[in-house]
Amino acid sequence: MRILEKLILLAVFLGFAAITAWLEQSENQTPGDNAAEVPVNNDPDYYIENFVATGLDSEGRQYVIESIRLAHFPVDDTSLIEQPHIIQYTDEAGPRHIYADNGLISADGTEVLLRGKVKAIESRSDNQPGNVTTSERMRIKLRKKPGS
Repeated sequence: MRILEKLILLAVFLGFAAITAWLEQSENQTPGDNAAEVPVNNDPDYYIENFVATGLDSEGRQYVIESIRLAHFPVDDTSLIEQPHIIQYTDEAGPRHIYADNGLISADGTEVLLRGKVKAIESRSDNQPGNVTTSERMRIKLRKKPGS
């Protein structure tokens, strides 16, 4: 009789373990997860050499992004830029020049995360003396429309 009780108890524990594993797998899965929808890796789908992009609004230029190379990643729709040079134009002062080793442009194109030897140079104006800022990382928010 004791052996039968141990077997039943073992079967109950194995059942709980199987249910727990199934619940964990189903919780980690997002709707629409499918092997056909998600690429196996995040290899770039295209490259652009000597990349230049200009952000415009009704007033004119807001920014220019230059890079020796851009690589676009389709899985998260981000773009890696090598040796970027960003020029931001403001009404208050002259242009701001920002340099880095590399950067990552967000999927919606509103942010750039710069990494490695980041240097921001703010131009001198009538009411601002200008300055130079250095860092290993810097997040730049690009204005997409007036007032944002």
